[in-house]
Amino acid sequence: MNKLHLIFLLFIVKLILGLKFNDSYHMNFIILYVYAYSRTNSHSVSASIGLINLLISTFFRYMLDDSKAYVVNSLVYGYIVLNLDNIVNIITPYTKQIIFFSTSYIFFSIFEWIIHKYIMHCNKQSVFFYLLNLIDPNGVIEKTCDHHIEHHKEVKPNMTLSEVKYKSSLFMGWHVSIYLIVFSFISMSISMFLSKIKITYTILAVSSIAITILWSYLWNKVHPLMHKYDGSYTLKEGPYESSLNFDPVNKLFFRNHQFHHLQKGVKKGNYNIIAFGADEWFGTNVKNINNKEYCSNPEVSHEEICKN
Repeated sequence: MNKLHLIFLLFIVKLILGLKFNDSYHMNFIILYVYAYSRTNSHSVSASIGLINLLISTFFRYMLDDSKAYVVNSLVYGYIVLNLDNIVNIITPYTKQIIFFSTSYIFFSIFEWIIHKYIMHCNKQSVFFYLLNLIDPNGVIEKTCDHHIEHHKEVKPNMTLSEVKYKSSLFMGWHVSIYLIVFSFISMSISMFLSKIKITYTILAVSSIAITILWSYLWNKVHPLMHKYDGSYTLKEGPYESSLNFDPVNKLFFRNHQFHHLQKGVKKGNYNIIAFGADEWFGTNVKNINNKEYCSNPEVSHEEICKN
């Protein structure tokens, strides 16, 4: 099979699998990985190609509606397939860095998704919550869960707040950052192993602290803005400063978080607030609100969200 026939086959495979599996990230990664490996015989180059496409297509899915994103991502896929040799020549010297930074971001996005879905929206009867309590004798995780659930009760359909019972439900304090630093260090250590890049654990530790503080800072700046909260918060309480205007940045995150609050019940999603990605990969990126099933329950039909 010559190159032209192979490229044509790759487009047919993507079209068929794209329609059958809703343009699956996993299938696209596998297709590009196998194709790149057949041309380069290099796992690191092939993984880099797959990861580049995965992250690019993820961000387009967030920026565009599904049909437009499918078209744009198909063009990106096509460009990679048609220009694979040139792309390989450009990225080959940097495959370790590409794999390290890409997988670090992927792991951090997944950790954010897990923290929000399973800790901040915890099911206290679950085995997962029981195991978490074993490593949290001070009850920080349970308190975080209780405060976040209360926060959801306080949010009106227009995203303003009826009250703020716990200020910690709007901000990430230093005590939470300590846990996140551990998660970040673990994820970056795994990425270092996968990429085979040489980084000292001291640099990893410093990077984990810096990334966690940046993430917490972004949360503390944009989350209160999303709910039009103008209460005071200080650096003593958590990563924060009051001088910079984050209104333009908030626009990037607002709609995603708005749909997290507006969608109720088992269809709730949009657990990524800052590190977008995992919601797309796990099928929980809500783009259309549908509370018909939720509001059919007489126990919640009185809620304001069911009256709009």
